Amino acid sequence: MGKPLTAHKTFPLVALLAVVLLALACGGDTETIVETRVVEQTVIVEREVAGETVVQTVVVEREVLVVATATPGPAGQPPAPDVVSERVIIADSSVFPVIFVHALSGLGQEWKIIGWDVGENLLRVDENGEYDAANSIAKAWTVAPDQSSITFELRDDVMFHGDNGRLTADDVAWSFNNAMRDGSVFYRVGSLQPWFEPWEVIDENTVKLTWKEGLFFPWWVTNFSQISSADPWMTSKTLVDTLGEAKASQVPVATGPYEVDTWRVGERMDLRSVRDHWRITPQVDQFTVIELREPLTMVAAFKTGEIDFAPIPNSLLQSTLDDTAGSSKRTVGLSQMGCVNFTGNYWQQKDNNPQSPTFGDTIFPRPGFDPTH
Repeated sequence: MGKPLTAHKTFPLVALLAVVLLALACGGDTETIVETRVVEQTVIVEREVAGETVVQTVVVEREVLVVATATPGPAGQPPAPDVVSERVIIADSSVFPVIFVHALSGLGQEWKIIGWDVGENLLRVDENGEYDAANSIAKAWTVAPDQSSITFELRDDVMFHGDNGRLTADDVAWSFNNAMRDGSVFYRVGSLQPWFEPWEVIDENTVKLTWKEGLFFPWWVTNFSQISSADPWMTSKTLVDTLGEAKASQVPVATGPYEVDTWRVGERMDLRSVRDHWRITPQVDQFTVIELREPLTMVAAFKTGEIDFAPIPNSLLQSTLDDTAGSSKRTVGLSQMGCVNFTGNYWQQKDNNPQSPTFGDTIFPRPGFDPTH
């Protein structure tokens, strides 16, 4: 069947790191506490799809030592450690251009804005794919009895990076409407424009989605969440109104638990955690993404300690582990079915695309139909 297809997807990596805590107690007593902490970080995983079999590439991780000193608390209470995490460096195949206005961003890699936790979707789902109200920007919703619309109630404590204020319904409605407006090149505009009417602002913390007539789909929770790349991250309407779309697009401001220090296209991106973030304060304080397109270059950088996490191809995995002391492999993400559509037979009987001018018409047999294939 020729060479297997290669797809890239972002998944959360939960790395188990050994943490040594040095606790300084009152009166000069010193004790050492050794414990294990779970540090969550996002990395890029490469998947190879051959036919309908998915061969998942694993990510190699290097052990990171995190040292903390304890600050004595009130009498009778154990000291609270102030954990200081080292910078984690991740290899990726691409550090793409900064394009943070959805209608202008048609690169196809914008889902990494969510994957790197710089931006956030309207909804989040948990590890079972269920709506996670406590960690979603939309904390509740009401579906219209006729399934024509959904009204979302938003949190009132979601802040944009820097001094760009609080997220409101204006920002949510603008983010969706901009992504699907006329002339938009948003890489998933086809998953928005054919299905929805413009989003409406009801009040400061309430926004309404309306489907085009008869096009309600039941999987919308997943589609609006962080595990889907179809929908936009939340962008500041005020920032765009102030700078204009062209300039605002070059400013990487969103609402995620990491904000951008530097972003050099084709080279590197440096992120730092947002203190007191509404959803989570990452235990990894800073991480850097380095663009390394060539697998052998990536392996060399991993072996010399220049990077801590790397999506090593299967063909190079075992030799990399053998040659790198302290390294280990970790499977990241869940398996998915990969499909090959044999469209050469043109088997479809009727046009089932509701946006097509020939919707419902018989289109069989189509030009090119050949049962001998």
